[in-house]
Amino acid sequence: MLPKVTRSSPRSARRRRLIIIEQDAPSITCTGDKGFEEAVVVAQLAGEHPSELAQRALHRIALAERLGQPFHEAYLCTAGTDQSATRAARRLMTLGIAAHADAAHSLNELILCAPSAVDFTQREALVRLADDAVLAGKEKPLRVRLCFVDDESLRAPALAHAGPERPPEAVGEWVA
Repeated sequence: MLPKVTRSSPRSARRRRLIIIEQDAPSITCTGDKGFEEAVVVAQLAGEHPSELAQRALHRIALAERLGQPFHEAYLCTAGTDQSATRAARRLMTLGIAAHADAAHSLNELILCAPSAVDFTQREALVRLADDAVLAGKEKPLRVRLCFVDDESLRAPALAHAGPERPPEAVGEWVA
């Protein structure tokens, strides 16, 4: 049974961040706190197909909308792969995030993170993905940033360790 939609609740006032991480993607330690009380992380499991990650991420976005607990910022951390299944899953997740921005009116920004070592073809694909997210907004365009993370030592498995984390270096940033 699906939960009922709630218009306002004490939890809805909390600033929430959505973080989607592909397997072997750069770590998200660059996000900083920025006044967020909650972070929801959807990480790709070892051996999980990209479409399964997309399905779980979209389910989590839909659940947040039904519960009246929208996200205020979203991250999609991509790996260095450029297979067609991965590109399709990224596009689905990006369009889902853009639709959430239209529905919730609280999501201000999508940050696409990628390793700096990706080739030119994948960089172009990420720029097109950012354009798709901007153009998908019906009421207002979604702000999209594309960040290339330089530090190879910070990978998604690093999220499991405890202790202070240092942010990776951003080599380039593109804002749509």
